[in-house]
Amino acid sequence: MNRHQSFAALVCFLALLVSVDAANAQSTARDNPTRLTSNMISGLVDSDSRGNYYYYSFMAGPGEVAITLTVDPGRAPNDGVNFYEIYTGVNFSLFDRNAAEIAAKTVITSQKADSKQAVARVEVTRRQLVVLSVHIQDGYKHTSVGGKYRIRIEGAVELGQGDIPSRPRTGGNATFNIP
Repeated sequence: MNRHQSFAALVCFLALLVSVDAANAQSTARDNPTRLTSNMISGLVDSDSRGNYYYYSFMAGPGEVAITLTVDPGRAPNDGVNFYEIYTGVNFSLFDRNAAEIAAKTVITSQKADSKQAVARVEVTRRQLVVLSVHIQDGYKHTSVGGKYRIRIEGAVELGQGDIPSRPRTGGNATFNIP
């Protein structure tokens, strides 16, 4: 392999690393949400994620947008015997271009239950950039470890689009600076 081929291979490898890292990125900054390129989001509910908010953006509308949240229960901390129910909770909110909440759902399950699911459906009247906030709940007296969540977005959505507006959106008590 000559020097030119080696350089080309290195550039391709570095581009692959950057794209993999970007695909797995989860923004915790409300004013700089991660642009969704897939209709699925998934993650763990553990000590690293508990209490965090993650933000994503995508184009929606016109038409119905459906968001399905599924939460798989975790287990008791330290694999100990616990007489209390151990809870795993995740919620999401969808905000329109004016930062007004247009949909929200919460799912809480326990180690004594199966996975639980909630679906939010919202009619988006015109094409606009929306922001999805995902919150991994904390603060329960008895919280689980090792739970999982999945979010599926369907309907009138465009993912990974390059023509997203680049201006602040305001409304209510919140401001989002959308990339």
